Amino acid sequence: MADVHLGKQQYGRIERAEDFARAFRDVVNHSIDTRIDFVLIAGDLFEQKTVDPETFNIAATGLRRLADANVPVFAIEGNHDKFLRHGAKTWVWYLGQQGLLHLLDIVDEDGTVAIRPWCSDTGGTYVDLDGVRIFGIG
Repeated sequence: MADVHLGKQQYGRIERAEDFARAFRDVVNHSIDTRIDFVLIAGDLFEQKTVDPETFNIAATGLRRLADANVPVFAIEGNHDKFLRHGAKTWVWYLGQQGLLHLLDIVDEDGTVAIRPWCSDTGGTYVDLDGVRIFGIG
């Protein structure tokens, strides 16, 4: 999935935010029901860099359900997720710290860009799953 935009009140209408949340929940339900191998969030999980608690709870609850069903989630931060300040932590990063997703991005090693396989200790740029390599460069 991409461009989930949780929290987006398109046209200034709260009903649109509920539509985006419902679509996210539908994808989570379908992923669990069909026992897929993994979920990839290809950017913009959230509409804004600052996320209200209710919107964050929608994301965390869905991701927790996937984790409980043993469906790994890999994510790339989109422009709506990231802060302009280089190195600033995001809510997607936080969800990764909570074990709800695996954030894929380039690795900064002493000012040098590195492309490394993902691991739980240091993160990473890509992951290999059954012959498929997923790169994440936000």
